[in-house]
Amino acid sequence: MLFLNATREMSTPKDQVACMFRAMETLQRFLPMRPRQGDPTNKYNAEFLNQMNAMDLFTDNDTLFERLVENARFRDMGRPLGLEMKTENSIVAKWPMRLGGNPTQHDFEMAFWSGHTGCERYVEWHRVV
Repeated sequence: MLFLNATREMSTPKDQVACMFRAMETLQRFLPMRPRQGDPTNKYNAEFLNQMNAMDLFTDNDTLFERLVENARFRDMGRPLGLEMKTENSIVAKWPMRLGGNPTQHDFEMAFWSGHTGCERYVEWHRVV
C-alpha cells in the first residue's frame, strides 16, 4: 500500500512549528537564503517559498505515520483477512524518497527538485498463519 499524504494529514500546527525549528539549520546548508534587496520577509520571495516547500524533506515522518497507524487501527485492520503489517519491507523501502542520514547536496537537490516530499510511505502486509 502506498500512502502519499498520510503524514501531512496527521501533522498538527504544533508538529509543523517543531519541525520548522529543527529543520532550519539543516535546510540552510542545502538551500541558503541569500541577502536580497528589498523586503527579506516578503512571503512571496522565491527563496522563502522554496524553503517552506523543502521543510517536508526534514519532517519526522516516522512519528506522524505511527500516529496514523494507531488512529486508523491498522494493526487490527488486517486480522479478519489473516494479514499483518510487516515490520520490515522486503519489496520496496518504507520511505523510498526520504533523504538518508547524511545527505549530500546532490541527494537534496534530486529529492527536492523531483517534487517528492519524502513523506511517501509504503506498507507491506504478510499472511498470518
